[in-house]
Amino acid sequence: MSLLEIVLLGLALSADAFSVTISNTFAYRDERMSRLALMPAFFGLFQALMPAAGYFLGVVAADSIEGYANTVTW
Repeated sequence: MSLLEIVLLGLALSADAFSVTISNTFAYRDERMSRLALMPAFFGLFQALMPAAGYFLGVVAADSIEGYANTVTW
């Protein structure tokens, strides 16, 4: 993946997060402003943590699979 593709993917994901936040704000009109402000903060936090968690779980899985790589023959 080139740097341009990564940047474009990041922009697309941020636009998705923005649209979810805006729709949640319109859906919960009766909520307090502090709660409405926390929604995008938590959504952004989870959007940042999920790829990081996937990366670290992928590293753990790769290490586990690598241990058995010598036993598998084609």
